[in-house]
Amino acid sequence: MSNRDNSNFLPHWFKYIHKPKNLDINKKTVFKKGYKSYIKKSTNHSKIRVAFFLDGVFYPTTTGESYHIMNLLKALTKNKIDAYLFRCYRGWEKIHIYKTFPFSSVCINPDVYYNNLQKISEIVNIYEINVIVFDTAEVVLRQGKYLKDKCKVKIVYDVTNVDPLISEKVGLGQSTISLQTRELLEADKHIDIYWVKTREDKRQLSKLGTNPRKIRIRGVGINIPSRSKIKKKQLKQPVKSVFLGNMFYPPNIGGLTTLTDTLTKCTKRGIRLKIDVIGDGDIVSLSAKYPLLNFLGRCDYVNSTLSKYDIAFACPSFGSGISLKVLDYMAAGLPIIANNTGVRGHLRSINKCLLQEENDSLYKCVEQLVTNKDLFKRLSVKEFNYLKKYYDIKNKIPGFIMDLKKLV
Repeated sequence: MSNRDNSNFLPHWFKYIHKPKNLDINKKTVFKKGYKSYIKKSTNHSKIRVAFFLDGVFYPTTTGESYHIMNLLKALTKNKIDAYLFRCYRGWEKIHIYKTFPFSSVCINPDVYYNNLQKISEIVNIYEINVIVFDTAEVVLRQGKYLKDKCKVKIVYDVTNVDPLISEKVGLGQSTISLQTRELLEADKHIDIYWVKTREDKRQLSKLGTNPRKIRIRGVGINIPSRSKIKKKQLKQPVKSVFLGNMFYPPNIGGLTTLTDTLTKCTKRGIRLKIDVIGDGDIVSLSAKYPLLNFLGRCDYVNSTLSKYDIAFACPSFGSGISLKVLDYMAAGLPIIANNTGVRGHLRSINKCLLQEENDSLYKCVEQLVTNKDLFKRLSVKEFNYLKKYYDIKNKIPGFIMDLKKLV
């Protein structure tokens, strides 16, 4: 693997994801020097100057990892850390949105991003970056190893998930999974810190053979709304419900069958239930396959949109790591109906904050909410307290900053 081809590189996951067809028309005109910067004037000139390297889906942030990175960048900036997004810009979103973010962004031509590491090192040096955060071992070997030697930066691997079952179920063969493991072990010597979301992730990562002394459990956090924004009311019919997620992601697509079954069973019991599905996907195909569900497509303003609903579903068909969509639901004050996978990675105390059943019995949760006039209020209050206690970004960010300080 040391003899890597330096031309036309694509990450292994690229062939398995949806590539938006409506590219930003500016993509070909903004890269006169290989990249375009949106640097905030309020740069703090802090000792820590950290860059998050990110390819794939980022905006709107309806995927767990992009949502996590967005929150981290905002929180670090708010804490006077110079945090940058180094974005492999493919034109999948309008480039002007990067002007609106409170942190600095550097949008980089994909050919430069992977295949011109000399240019990348120049950009890293221009902004005096001393810590780089990557999200796969593959790019640690591709970019991180070179930049660590060339620019003397420290490397953080922000681990999305560790469970190999995810790789199997989205269609990766055993040879690809084995390659990912080999890359991880080869990258280990270049990585200074691993950030994992849960204790189970730490256990699995250590089991694969990485250095456990480098692993830090750094859970996700979000901006918590004021209590006054939490909805408290009795549930009335028709019940407006929502299912949020990237609908190109197999676990979310798998959950659509469960939602259809739930809606059908509710109808038979005289409960009027409407289910909106929010998230990018093949809307025409999904609408034809699941005609009882209402597919709204991508949504740029998730938080304000969620506030229009009564309840929310968290029922993916499989998954690992921590389920992030439930945090969005809680922030909007929505009582949550979940299966076991929908609450993966959370503390057991979350069970007191939502309703949980097997896939074929989620309709029972809807019945409870409709018939128990006090249940809606109780769940809204309990989930807000859970969110505030365990997932407030204000309480999470000191751990990340402590790790970064130790590196520089």
